Amino acid sequence: MINKKMDKELKIETTKMVEYYADAHHNRYEATDYRVLERLRKYVNSKTVLLDYGCGKGRVDFFFRKAENATCMGLDFNEEMIACAKENLKTSKLDNITFVCADALEYPLSNEINAFYFFNPFSAQIFQKVLHKIIGSYYENPRDILLFFYYPSEEYEIVLGAQDILEFVEEILVQDIFGTNNERETILVFQIKKIGDNNN
Repeated sequence: MINKKMDKELKIETTKMVEYYADAHHNRYEATDYRVLERLRKYVNSKTVLLDYGCGKGRVDFFFRKAENATCMGLDFNEEMIACAKENLKTSKLDNITFVCADALEYPLSNEINAFYFFNPFSAQIFQKVLHKIIGSYYENPRDILLFFYYPSEEYEIVLGAQDILEFVEEILVQDIFGTNNERETILVFQIKKIGDNNN
């Protein structure tokens, strides 16, 4: 299977499920298929500083560091997930990847971060507050910022649609990877409008 093969090449382990308590505001761990991440590569490069919300074992971070030389940060509220990610970091021997166990609402955003990845890590209520933190970071240091949403929930899409400062860039369909007609098998790409372009 492609995911196990890629794990082996990266010298990490991200395929095994880890059962932990997922409450009303935090979803269980599930890694993004490598073939989905492959579709995002055109938006990532060596100048990308990516924050992966709900990083789990860190697959997204290892992939983009190895594939595009991006600087990556993984954030997760679950200590066991971060422990797994840090163990993967040791075996991968890759640099410029960091993993932090923290609450997304409390984690301070570096003004260097210019890309954010979401695979429905938490509830729409938390997402809305996190999104406001990201927008606030943009106003503190205006820069090009991309946001990636894999398998977006209807609630996430409602939050996104209510933000005038966000501009839709592209919908990347990935149903063909899984042989399904599931409309949620997609990646939504947004960017923050530059200051001066937000008067519409």
